Amino acid sequence: MAKPAELTVRALSDPARVQLCRGAEVALEIEGATSAQGRRAADLAMRAEFPLRVTTRQDRALVWSGDDLLAEISQQQSARWATTPYSLARTFASRLEAARTGKTPALPTLEPTRLTVPLGETRPARWLNQSGVPKVTVSDPSIAEAFLTGNEVRVTGTRRGDATITLSWGNTTLNLPVVVRPWAARLPTDLVVPFSGDMPRQEALRRVLLSRAWPHPSARMEITFPKAPPTSPEAPVAVQVQASGPGLLTAQAKVQVRFQPTPIQIYQAGALVMSNRPEKILSEGTLLHQALPAAPVRLLIHHYNLPQGPERFLEVLLRNPSDVPARVFLALEGVGPSADEIFAGHLATRRFLECMGDQQGVTLQLGAGETILVERLRMKPGQTVSAMGWLQPLRAVELDLTVRAVDAQGHAPDQDLAPTGPGPFSTGRGLFPAEVHASYAHDLGSRYGFIPLGDAPFTQDPLTGELNPGNFGVVYRLRLILRNPTSEAREARLFFRPRGGPARGIFFVDGAFAETDNATSSSPYLLGRWSLAPGEVREVYLETFPQSGSNYPVTLEVQSDFVNLPSAPQPESIPLPPRWMP
Repeated sequence: MAKPAELTVRALSDPARVQLCRGAEVALEIEGATSAQGRRAADLAMRAEFPLRVTTRQDRALVWSGDDLLAEISQQQSARWATTPYSLARTFASRLEAARTGKTPALPTLEPTRLTVPLGETRPARWLNQSGVPKVTVSDPSIAEAFLTGNEVRVTGTRRGDATITLSWGNTTLNLPVVVRPWAARLPTDLVVPFSGDMPRQEALRRVLLSRAWPHPSARMEITFPKAPPTSPEAPVAVQVQASGPGLLTAQAKVQVRFQPTPIQIYQAGALVMSNRPEKILSEGTLLHQALPAAPVRLLIHHYNLPQGPERFLEVLLRNPSDVPARVFLALEGVGPSADEIFAGHLATRRFLECMGDQQGVTLQLGAGETILVERLRMKPGQTVSAMGWLQPLRAVELDLTVRAVDAQGHAPDQDLAPTGPGPFSTGRGLFPAEVHASYAHDLGSRYGFIPLGDAPFTQDPLTGELNPGNFGVVYRLRLILRNPTSEAREARLFFRPRGGPARGIFFVDGAFAETDNATSSSPYLLGRWSLAPGEVREVYLETFPQSGSNYPVTLEVQSDFVNLPSAPQPESIPLPPRWMP
């Protein structure tokens, strides 16, 4: 390879300008403020040591050869080429090196050459070896926005997708492919997990992470605990958390988790909050928006995604509208998607009661004005999701609850999916009384006795007047007086008998837990039997509530062998304290 010709210095008629030439070719032209500055810059350029350094000082860029200041570029000078002092200095250094070595000048380029931008965030790219301010165009402005600062283009991702940012300087064009994707989750670096009862720590962490990390609907979170146990129960645990999914940016972090046992005293429910209308979901939108009283509330949520619809997600959000922080105890059991709505409602009920019996749950923190995600359930087409829960604020503060159906990206329009009340409607939503009380009596040997569950009169939302057909989620606290007026021992039996379609139920019968099979009108379920001595009177206490998915009303049927005795007069109903169901 031939050695490049040596550089020579050529003076011009303008004493402040000097050219560096290789043979007859002008390799570089240097201009100083005075002839002495131009000559000195040319001398330094001829003996410069590479690589050159570029620094900034206030509003100027400085080019250094070792300890020698080779050039100083002001904003006024760089403005002649519509660029910044730093960018012009970098271009000068690059061209001087190319002139001295005979190498081809570095081509204009972008760093990085491709850009991945998290949805809703901004990332920069810098152009190199090119002076001047480019014209910027975006192939799809709905996906990304771009703006210039210095010699950078900063790109904000506004919608998931791919786009191209084009920078143009006259005959020079640079393309920057941009990929905009949402994060799988926004993981914290440290977390406090206040939990109560014997709640498994992994489930407690998952529940608190859901409220803090806002994972994408299609994200899968993997939680890995260290093999070595913590040195003490209060010591932080380094938990590896990774959230990933198709088309998402993987998030991973080693989260310092401090598990904080927090005993909770469960108080009597002040209301039932129900989201069951519309039961059948036709589109994305709001299913329930409810202001909560400053008291414990029981939650019932039950919805069905129509077969012809797309896959959706049901989200439960909790907002603190006040200007002070709030803490709330949460116990929530969601089931689904399930092709069997009776199974979904029954399993959610059973898990909820097991959870409340052990007082298992987490205490969530809500800052002033903050909204958190407390549950998200996948809804396949033609399948049902059902949930039972408990919310108990730890100080007198009113919160807002929202239940909504969102698409696979977590989006939903701000529209109410239910027609305005009060109806009548086949299913209910709103704020209802949490319980009803009733007393019944049966004399053994008389006609059968009947205790209706889920029948009229229905509970009613005090503000909207909307009814809760079936009284779903309302705890029935029942007192049954059994009397044997005869002179011989007799037996009383209690059956769970649906009136229409199949139904299931969960009961506490004098404290004993009873879970029915899938009963029908022709195949009732035996809940209990009692043998009474002659003249004996016995009080039996029951608690239950109509559970979502099943066909209510049903009848509790009190039977004994009929010997033509008159029916017992029904006792006066009295308020009954909670015994087993909150």
